[in-house]
Amino acid sequence: MPWYLLGYAVLVPTGILGFYICSWLWIGFDAPFWLTAVRLAAVFAVADCVRLIVEPIPLLFIPWLISLGVYIGMLAKLLDIEWQEAAVVALVTTGVRIAIGIGLAILISAVTN
Repeated sequence: MPWYLLGYAVLVPTGILGFYICSWLWIGFDAPFWLTAVRLAAVFAVADCVRLIVEPIPLLFIPWLISLGVYIGMLAKLLDIEWQEAAVVALVTTGVRIAIGIGLAILISAVTN
């Protein structure tokens, strides 16, 4: 649990950065920064919870598709954007989160060794 909280403390701001990059490029800004940050944190938390719940399903891509659908649906609903824009935001924020997660894993393994 402490590693998840540490990761959440790092990955939420990077996800917000990814969303603001998308907003700057084509979506546009329509809400205050802090409101958007809280909404994105809620989306990340619920999507991660759904992922953890459906992960034990033994079918190949079904858990991944379920959590991705929840992620895109919540982005579209809470941020009041179209689902196509939400899908692109999901890809960008997931890419940023994966890159930061890999960087953290490398850093932690270098520190512990």
